[in-house]
Amino acid sequence: GGGGGGAILVASSGTISVTGSILANGGNGAVDSNNTQGAGGSGGAIKLMADTISGNGTISAIGGKGGDNNSYTVYGGVGRIRLETNTLTRTAGSSPLYTFSDPGPVLVANTPSIRITSIGGTAVPETTTGSYGTPDVTLPAGTTNPVELDLSASNIPVGTVITVSVVPQFGGASSFPSSGLSGTLQTSTATASVNLSSTQTSVLMAETTFNIQTAMNYNGEKITKATVVASLGGRSQVTYITASGKRVPAEKLVASLMK
Repeated sequence: GGGGGGAILVASSGTISVTGSILANGGNGAVDSNNTQGAGGSGGAIKLMADTISGNGTISAIGGKGGDNNSYTVYGGVGRIRLETNTLTRTAGSSPLYTFSDPGPVLVANTPSIRITSIGGTAVPETTTGSYGTPDVTLPAGTTNPVELDLSASNIPVGTVITVSVVPQFGGASSFPSSGLSGTLQTSTATASVNLSSTQTSVLMAETTFNIQTAMNYNGEKITKATVVASLGGRSQVTYITASGKRVPAEKLVASLMK
């Protein structure tokens, strides 16, 4: 079968001018050696948010075609297109026809992240597993505590302290504070001194919570804080916190903007 069309969100504080094509079309189906027809993929979602939307370029989220060797007959379902703007000068339609409203809240594009970059002077690989069975970093014999960790961050306020947790394979976890982040909002670094077991493998995690300065909302409620958690073996997990204490995973917040 054909693949789905995916999702596209374009947000601007000024003007979006569509002079080319914005496509989230479903993929066409194929036919296998037994002449079994694959269905067309469904159309995806396109959302444009701006003060002004102009230009009569193509905006399409149609379904893909199904294949039967001789012709294409079975289409996937159409997707969704939404334009949110104060001023619409575009006169062309879209496929399927778009829905329209005033602009809603926009998610900041720069999602915060943390990464542990080195342990005891040994660089952490770009790809890690975070596994007790196969350590990502093995320190030289004779390494003594405390062991210094280097951390990097992006889109987290300078001065923020990161908490590093050491979770041994057996026994309780221990937590250690880092120095305050230094550098710029886009790229900053910090260090932390931790105690590691010399007899068993440990998994390391880094976590921080900070106040959100940009105006952000979820279901009409102001978002006030963000929590970022990173561990060896996975990317940073971001959770936004509303004024009432509701916790909203970043993926859920993004999905809500596409409705």
